[in-house]
Parts: sequence; C-alpha cells; structure tokens
Amino acid sequence: MAINGSVNMSNIEVSTERSAGSWDALLRMGRSLRITAIAVIVVLSIGIALVLQGQVMNNPDLAQWLSNPTLLIAGFSSMMLLTVSYLIGKEWSVVRSQRVVLATALEEESINMARRFNPVVDFHHPEVCREILTQQASLAARLHAPISILELSLAEMGSKPLSPEWRQFGAELSRQVKARSRQTDSMLRWTTESFLLVMPEVSAEEMGVITTRLHNELEGWFQERFDANRRPTLASRGFTTDILGKSSDILRETQALLEEQARHTNPKADGKRMPVRREKSVGLTLQFDISGMDAGGQEFCDRIITQRVSADCIWFVWNREVELEASLQVSDREGTVSAKAVLAEFSTVKGERIAEVRFPKAPDNWVM
Repeated sequence: MAINGSVNMSNIEVSTERSAGSWDALLRMGRSLRITAIAVIVVLSIGIALVLQGQVMNNPDLAQWLSNPTLLIAGFSSMMLLTVSYLIGKEWSVVRSQRVVLATALEEESINMARRFNPVVDFHHPEVCREILTQQASLAARLHAPISILELSLAEMGSKPLSPEWRQFGAELSRQVKARSRQTDSMLRWTTESFLLVMPEVSAEEMGVITTRLHNELEGWFQERFDANRRPTLASRGFTTDILGKSSDILRETQALLEEQARHTNPKADGKRMPVRREKSVGLTLQFDISGMDAGGQEFCDRIITQRVSADCIWFVWNREVELEASLQVSDREGTVSAKAVLAEFSTVKGERIAEVRFPKAPDNWVM
C-alpha cells in the first residue's frame, strides 16, 4: 500500500477515469463483435437458403440430395456446430480479456481509494502499520543496512483526537515531517497522540542528528502556528536496529524496542512500569443498547451503531444530551456483551456528534 509522499488527487482521478474508460470500451467492443457475428450468420443463412432454392429448382440431382433427410440433418448439424463453436470461442476470448482489464481496474481503484482515505492522518489501522513496517524492514534487510524508527508524540493530540482542530493539525504535522524527510522514509500514525517516522539506511549517529534537526524545525513551526499558552509539547524517542521483523508480530516488537530505548534514556524509569498504550481502534459496525440517565434525569435506552471500536472504547453518532463521565450500561441483543461504561467525551466530525464511551476494563466476550 503506497503511502509515501504526497498524493496528487487530479492524477488519481484521471488514472481511474482512464481505466474505467478502457474497460467500458472493451465491453462495448465485445458486444459489437457478438452482434456482428450474429448478423453475418443470419445474412449468410438467408443467402445460402436463396441459392439452394434456385439450385433445387434447376438441378434435379441436388434436389434428390436434399431429399435425403440423413444427409440434410448431418449438414445442418455440422453448420450449427461450427457456428456455436465460433461463438463460444469468441465469448471466452472476450470474457478473458475483460477479466484482465477488470482486475487491473479494481487493483488501481483500491490503491487510489486507500490514498484518498489516507489512514496515516485520520486513523491508525493496525494492518496499515504492520504493512509499512514490514516493507521498510525488508528493504533494510535486502540492503544489509540498519533501520531507524523515530516516534514523535504530542500529548495534547491524545485528549481529543477526533476533533476537527486536531485532525487538521495532524494532517499539517504529517506534511511538515514528510517535507523534511527522504522519499524512501515512511510516516504512519502510531497512536492517537504520536506518529512514527520509519527510516531505512539510517545509522544510530545519523538518527541523533535527524532527531535534533526535526525538533528544532518543528518547534519553530509550532511557534508560528500556536500562541504560547496553547503550544503543544513535542516529545520523541526512537531506536536503530538491524533485526526488525524477526519476531512473529512486528507491531509488538516495535513497541518493545521503543520502550526499551526510553528506559535506557531515562534510567529512573527502569523501576517503573511503562504506561500501557490503548489498543489501536478499527472501523467496525456493531449494534448495542445504551442505557442510563440523561442530563434531565430521565432514564433512556438507545440503540446505537458503532463507527469505530477498540479494546476499551467505542465511538458512535449520538445526539442525546448526557453529562460527561455519566455511568452507562452497554449490552447487545444476544446478551453476550453486558458491561458498565462511562461517557468520556463528545466531538464533532463532519457535522456529526460523535460520542466516545469508555469501559473501565474490556468486557467479557468482547469482539476485539
């Protein structure tokens, strides 16, 4: 999945329209060939019938041959067999060509759709992270070179990651970092409050220089964009390794290496347990019943449909007025999930009011 670099939307749309146009042209050509073949067969049959009629009337030997039903049926059957064979072969050839074009068009459209969605900026899907890390680790291994990974964190982004302000800021921050990186580097959304910059062929010494330069340039950008009292705090940690991707799960391996490097950088943290990151959320549609007390003190029981789900949170569109930190009961119709939760926050995304409901602990039989 190509995510490196900026995406030219006009080129994507032109490419998609060109693929769709070629596919439609091929379909039209196939239909024209079938219609032409049927028309030729009909015309030839009529012509042959007229010629045979004249020959029969003028040639007694031919009339005698046509009077033999066995020979007549055999000739007619042979002609029909050749006609059907021709049509089947032509249909198979056209369908095979159409399938090749259709598969190519679908592959291009899936890539273009992924680029338009841009999960690096909007949400951090685990499969996207896994694919990017695996590709970069394989590239570094083929080149027999180290790979460096730098995590850039802003705690302020984690408070309201779905708010329009922080979504726009995340997109701008992504562009700023990409503009200061190489074409071979990849940037991905690691958590709600951090990005990963994956850099193959970067040694530990070069990693320190890059980190310092990025810090200085991004801090200058923060000063231009934010007031002093609203300026986010940039934190970073990273590592350089030659063996990334050797374990069964590259995501856990990356997280473990980041935490190990943080402990080495800050020895006081050795005796402390590193804070556990919330599991990554995925787009998932589930139906639940939410019950509790609204802001007016009235009991309610609403049926909702989730937009995103993680191990301890669900996000869904909800217009009911409920106080923050209100106690809620979440259950499904089958009774497999029934757990207490709290309303963490409301945010507005594309004109919709999104509620974030958080579980104190992951429910039993949870989908994640």
